[in-house]
Amino acid sequence: MDASYEFDSERRVVIIAIHGELTDQGLLEGYDRLVGDPRFSSHYDELVDLRAATGGEVTAEGVLALVARPAEFAPTSRRAIVIRSDLGFGMARMYEILRGGEAGNVRVFRDLDAAKQWLRIR
Repeated sequence: MDASYEFDSERRVVIIAIHGELTDQGLLEGYDRLVGDPRFSSHYDELVDLRAATGGEVTAEGVLALVARPAEFAPTSRRAIVIRSDLGFGMARMYEILRGGEAGNVRVFRDLDAAKQWLRIR
């Protein structure tokens, strides 16, 4: 798995693009990398682009472990996850249902432009 992080302080958003095979361990390590970055702000919005990732190794247990971590975003944050595969969409929806609220408003999309529009990113 390869992940890139772009912190846009002007638009108050972090954009994450993940490529390659995503695993449970990759989810948890990505979380640690994000919140450990000195540029991270819990009040930013988030766009996670998983269109180039394959997630056949992500399990319900991995999603639950991620949900069990402390809330990384403020309740006022908007968080969009963009994914194409049916399996990945289902896992992301599980995350959306379990993680929303205290960790921001999470929504899953299949279309990048729709996600950007919801986040108010041009």
